[in-house]
Amino acid sequence: MVADRALTPDDAAVALRSFPRRFRAVFARPDDDEDRFDPDQVARRPGTDGVTAAEHLAAATELVVATGAVARSLDATALPDATSDDGRPIAELLGAFDVASTDAAERVSAVASGDWTTGPLHTVQDAIGAVGVRLRQAEATLRSVR
Repeated sequence: MVADRALTPDDAAVALRSFPRRFRAVFARPDDDEDRFDPDQVARRPGTDGVTAAEHLAAATELVVATGAVARSLDATALPDATSDDGRPIAELLGAFDVASTDAAERVSAVASGDWTTGPLHTVQDAIGAVGVRLRQAEATLRSVR
């Protein structure tokens, strides 16, 4: 994946603040569902790539946690590849994602623009791009298993 190198720290903070709403929209029960399917069961059905939407959400959470850590330390670090689903209800996973995204956005916003160096900024850009990929993958997975 190639990150958007034009993404500024301010852009990253805006993206981090928007991700919870966007993930909640992806995991929302469709209007025509009529309570036929348990959202937790649907989110744990593997897609064509063998990965569940819940696993994409868990991985996205770890990516935003890593983003917050990079902003706190201003050290470039390796981003996590994937995280397994720990079985918590989707509502709890979304809540944890909300908290992590808000924390990361605040940490990124707190860093003065002149304090960012190339390594940490590229790590944040990579993480934001990867969260966007996970969002699209979760959406595609849910669309295919519903």
